[in-house]
Amino acid sequence: MSKKEIKYNNPHDRFFKSVFSDKHNVQGLLEGALPLIYKNINLKSLKIDNNSYIKKELQTEFSDLVYKCNYGKRKIKIALLFEHKSSEETHVQLQLLHYVLSVWEHN
Repeated sequence: MSKKEIKYNNPHDRFFKSVFSDKHNVQGLLEGALPLIYKNINLKSLKIDNNSYIKKELQTEFSDLVYKCNYGKRKIKIALLFEHKSSEETHVQLQLLHYVLSVWEHN
């Protein structure tokens, strides 16, 4: 994804997206933070999902960055969601549920 394609909402998003739009940075994060998952990811299939799964009314304040890849020997796709949180959230589980529902609706 080129920098022109990324919509920046604030300085935190600008930094976050510039770092994690680079596939090699994502691979390094996964390898260090989630080694058991990392070893089963087909790195050649790791690609940015250009869809945003944030409600339209929240897009002026929030943005997301989603990667998709093949996992293991099966043709299973997983979405890896990276999001910068600049403040404490009280209902992160509901936000994550919204992401899952949005992906299902899109597919």
